[in-house]
Amino acid sequence: MSQNVLIIAEHEDGKLKRSSLEALVPARVLAKASGGQVVAAVLGRDPSGPAAELADRGADRVISAAGEHFEPYTPEAYQEALKALLEKEQPRWVLAGHTYRAIDVLPGLAARFDSAVASDCSALEAGDEVVWVRQPYDAKLNARMRFRGEPPWFATTQTGAFPADDLPSGHGGAVEAAELAVDAGALKRKVLEIKSTGDKAVNLG
Repeated sequence: MSQNVLIIAEHEDGKLKRSSLEALVPARVLAKASGGQVVAAVLGRDPSGPAAELADRGADRVISAAGEHFEPYTPEAYQEALKALLEKEQPRWVLAGHTYRAIDVLPGLAARFDSAVASDCSALEAGDEVVWVRQPYDAKLNARMRFRGEPPWFATTQTGAFPADDLPSGHGGAVEAAELAVDAGALKRKVLEIKSTGDKAVNLG
C-alpha cells in the first residue's frame, strides 16, 4: 500500500469540473502529511485537456485513460476500470468531488475493497490521525469521523468547501496515458439518450 492520494476527476465538454480541482486541495494536504504523491485519474473519450490542467494545478501524476466505453457515462464502466487502477496503484486515499457521478460510482467501488465512503465532507483535520468533517441535517450539525480498517479509504468533498483559488499554476506534474479495459459483459445499463430539459440548468458539480 502506497502513501499516495488518488483523485477521480470529472470533466464535461473537454473542461475539467471545478469540483475536481477543489478535491485537489485536501488531496495535497493528505499527501504532504503522509509523504506521498497526488495522483489523478481522468477517464473519457479524450481526457487529454483535463489531464493537462490537473498536472498544471497540483497533481504530481495524472493517469489519462481514453476509451469509447467511458462515454456516454455508465457507473459499471467506471467501477470496472477504476477497480483495476486502484489494484495497480494501491493508493491510501481515494477522493472525488461530491457530484452525482461520485455518488453513483464510489460506494460500489469502495465495497469492492471492503471499505466505505465519507461523503460530502466540508473540512479535513490531518494531524496525528485523519478526521473528516461532515455537516448533516442541512448543516445543523458537525459530524467528525475517522476510518477504521485497512485502506484504501474513500471520501467526497462538498462543493465550495475547499476553494481551489490557491492551487498552484505551472506545477509540472507528469501525464501518463493508460489503457483501462472494461468487460462489456459487466455493463448492466446502456444510456440511450441525454438531452437538456430546458434553459434552467442544475449545477451538480
